[in-house]
Amino acid sequence: MPRSEAPLPRGYRPASALTAEVHAIYRSLTGEDCLADVYLSPRMGARTAGLYRCVAGSHQIVLSRRYLELCTREQIEDLVRHELAHYHLACTGHPRAGHGPLFRQLMRTWQFDRFPDREILRRIAAQQPRLRHLYLCPAGHEHWLSRHPKRRATSCALCSPTYDHRHRLRYSGISRKE
Repeated sequence: MPRSEAPLPRGYRPASALTAEVHAIYRSLTGEDCLADVYLSPRMGARTAGLYRCVAGSHQIVLSRRYLELCTREQIEDLVRHELAHYHLACTGHPRAGHGPLFRQLMRTWQFDRFPDREILRRIAAQQPRLRHLYLCPAGHEHWLSRHPKRRATSCALCSPTYDHRHRLRYSGISRKE
């Protein structure tokens, strides 16, 4: 049973066997116990193979199920080491170190400098159809956007170069467009 009491996004599954392996890898690298739980995500994978996060004091390593299905055992261990480096930096007081100098120094100390295999991520992205959102302006122009705009109000750039409430885009529906 995972230690985490923080809510997980839809579809995440605890991976207790993988958690034990991750803890063993961390112990071999640092000699310390790892407190992170490992989860598998069915949706992750087109841009990232894994991530580390701390939610409500609970350390979580989330790995892409699709990435794990396509890669070798060595690539899985590389990915785990990468996420464990983020975990280690967060536990030692550097939660926002990212991939900066501290991260690179730790990776050199652990004699590891590879990142997740970009070719596998490209194959996963190619398998997924791109989801597009259709927006319409009052003049009838169609705008296919890959994401919802961050701002609530967006207007048609064809009708007005700056925001104009008269040309505000309306969300029409979702369609898969190749």
